[in-house]
Amino acid sequence: MIIDWSYTSVYSHFTHFWIRKGIAPGSQATDYKMNNSNVPSEARITPFPEIGGPTVSVIISNYNYGRYLGTAIKSVLDQTYDNIEIIVVDDGSSDESHRVIAGFSDRIKTIFNDHHGQCAAINSGFSMSHGEIIVFLDADDILIDDAIQRFVDSFADNKTITKSQGFMLGVDAMCRDLHKKVPYQLSPSGDYKQAVLENGPWVCDHAWTSGNAWARWFLADVFPLPEYVDNQAFPDGCLNPLSVLYGPVASLSEPVAYYRIHDSNHGPVALRFTALSLHMQLTRMQNSFTFAAERAARIGIRVPLDDWLKWKHNWKDNLSLYAISLMDKRQSPPGFLQMIMTPFKTRKKSMLKAVGQSVILFYIRLIPRKRKLVVIKRILGIKPGHESGGLKGTEVGG
Repeated sequence: MIIDWSYTSVYSHFTHFWIRKGIAPGSQATDYKMNNSNVPSEARITPFPEIGGPTVSVIISNYNYGRYLGTAIKSVLDQTYDNIEIIVVDDGSSDESHRVIAGFSDRIKTIFNDHHGQCAAINSGFSMSHGEIIVFLDADDILIDDAIQRFVDSFADNKTITKSQGFMLGVDAMCRDLHKKVPYQLSPSGDYKQAVLENGPWVCDHAWTSGNAWARWFLADVFPLPEYVDNQAFPDGCLNPLSVLYGPVASLSEPVAYYRIHDSNHGPVALRFTALSLHMQLTRMQNSFTFAAERAARIGIRVPLDDWLKWKHNWKDNLSLYAISLMDKRQSPPGFLQMIMTPFKTRKKSMLKAVGQSVILFYIRLIPRKRKLVVIKRILGIKPGHESGGLKGTEVGG
């Protein structure tokens, strides 16, 4: 027997050993019991087969994450639930990813694409899949060993749901516990269709990519996802606002995965205080809202897209738009009234809290430009960058 003593292989097995124990290295042990108390209990429409349960397809999209990929694959192989199809889609990696994938070749299905972005990789994986439940696992994330079983239980309890979701636990590149929930909150199980149509997509707090399990019937109706080589759209951004228009969602009370936070993240945790980074975040939001509106129209649902694009997710998004205009004079700022009214238009909150946020926005419009950027950066709580760079410039991360 040939043993792979490379750093990647040893690191993968080491970190996975600790995660199987329920401990991220450097953290305290935590016992997470299965708890589906939040899952709705409506009558099933089409029961899953008694033998073996439904097939769950876990599609792992990877681009130059070879150093993490082995741990992600092993976390799926070691699930307590057995009926799983694993599909790894490599999006044109140039690192050690192909060698890592080869080490699991007898237990996974593989697709090797040229680099076209994460949504393109997800589209390829879904077209090969056969599962009744689909999980899109980022190559740098790690499933907790009973996550798939808990997802399956959610769908068994209510076959009408479009997805089951759970939060993730933030860990660093070496899987050390950061004592951080990702995202920091999820909305309870329920049907949000009417609330979203009346008040916007921000009324429901969703899990990020690896924290979702999707009903195949829903994905089959809305795929393919829009493809951007520079990741101007993410799978969760496209699917989350759309899912609540198709049916209810189920939220689990316990974590389902570890979310690795490192220097190469592409999601919200990678946001920098630069015009380019903030603009990319808002572009992704615009693309996801537009996709949701187009797909909803297929089933006769009219989405108030103009209002969604105007008010965005929350008051901080229009604050980001204002920051972009301060860094790049070619960009127009949001209107004064639009900016200070945003807290009253997004999310359900107390009137007092909305008034307080509106006062903050009013204050920011009045203070000097240099002070504005300092205050905005602190409110947004994101990493620093080169504040004067325009949209055409190169970001300088903090």
